[in-house]
Amino acid sequence: MAGYGFKIRLVHSHVRLVLLAIADVRGKGVVLGGAVGPPYASEIEMLRQILDRRTYLPALPVVGDRGYDAVDILERLQSLGAQPALQMKATWRYS
Repeated sequence: MAGYGFKIRLVHSHVRLVLLAIADVRGKGVVLGGAVGPPYASEIEMLRQILDRRTYLPALPVVGDRGYDAVDILERLQSLGAQPALQMKATWRYS
């Protein structure tokens, strides 16, 4: 059946997905927004789209990887009421 050179599955394309979700202390989660983009879409731009549709966020820490540490993202999270808890790149100087 499956020998050398046999293709089990052929992937023709992929998409990007960014979700903004919260979880309470009991582990219950709620998705606050999402964006889907084409392959290689900028996750930062997709997060900006999500945040542009929000008028507020719960006063909770927002956790993400350091790819989301753009100054405008951090400022937008704060202006919506959230507390950014993103690991910063060593070269950023943000208070």
